[in-house]
Amino acid sequence: MSAKKGTETPVARGAGRPKISTHEEIQQIALGLFFEYGFDEVTIEDVAEACGISRRTLFRYYANKMEIVWGDFDKALAYFSRALEENVLRLSLGEAILSSVIDFNRVQKSELMNHRKRMSMILNTPSLQSYSSRKRDDWKEVIVDFLIDNEIDKPFEWYPALVADLCLAASESAYRTWLAKPSLPLDSLIAERYSVLRAGINESMVPHSQVLKAVRNHKPKSATPKKSSKMREAR
Repeated sequence: MSAKKGTETPVARGAGRPKISTHEEIQQIALGLFFEYGFDEVTIEDVAEACGISRRTLFRYYANKMEIVWGDFDKALAYFSRALEENVLRLSLGEAILSSVIDFNRVQKSELMNHRKRMSMILNTPSLQSYSSRKRDDWKEVIVDFLIDNEIDKPFEWYPALVADLCLAASESAYRTWLAKPSLPLDSLIAERYSVLRAGINESMVPHSQVLKAVRNHKPKSATPKKSSKMREAR
């Protein structure tokens, strides 16, 4: 915004408007700039100026622009973890995960438009991907810890991580469809994707040791064709 669009001016605060002094207010103004001008075009200085605070003050609230985009994600993860713990007491494992994921992604109707813009920015902005990948890992870790707490890692320690990877893929697939087709309800899209996984997210579906042993002991047949007797005689 500052470098490539020098003729454009950030959203300025009114003369009598008090300085912005909360995480939520800073985030609201910053996201407005990102949505209007593009994430890469807006600098930290632009955000600070629009908020009526210094660059140093802004850093007391957010370490970087990426952190502003992701907002209170750590609090959301804590809520996600609690939802899993509560839902598994009354639902099957797969249903508990689905219900918790839907709760985690539920937003108020008044916030749907901004949520859509934010998710589009997160999924489609190359400069955000490295930071976002760490946030995705944090999200998956909640599921992994939940499954381990419920002893779904026995006897295969890789199983919780696999389930978490599949859940993330299903969630992102739902979001991409939702971004392309805004009229479709997000929770239904998530449920649709998770229905594909639900049969496998169950303790009874963890591979049995006998199956794994059979796979390990399996030796594929040689692809080299046997020489016929005529070929041997010719030699």
